[in-house]
Amino acid sequence: MAVLRFDDRGVGSSEPGNPDATSFDLSYDAEAAFDYLLTRKEVIPSLCGITGHSEGGFINFMVLKGGLTLLFLISTLSPAVTGAEVLKLQQVEAVFENESARAGHRAKQSGLRASFRHSGET
Repeated sequence: MAVLRFDDRGVGSSEPGNPDATSFDLSYDAEAAFDYLLTRKEVIPSLCGITGHSEGGFINFMVLKGGLTLLFLISTLSPAVTGAEVLKLQQVEAVFENESARAGHRAKQSGLRASFRHSGET
């Protein structure tokens, strides 16, 4: 068994990638890594596959659509909806987190005001 594991650009000693890179851009990195693996003499290409976690699992399907022949594809904890749906969900979560933070801040302010009022009643 051979494993080639790689992480995002900018991790470890690799050069930083484009901060605006899309999943499609990252799929080219995955494809290049797989192509490299197939050049190794220790590897039997007909027995190779790919696995990915989260966005990597999503990217696997882009790589497969690119025409690679794989024995297997494993996708763990990747989105089960379109990228547009993921973005909508992330935006909604960001709004709720922001509202929750503001509500927490308002509660702290109310508590402080009450303690100031209380401390002046001696």
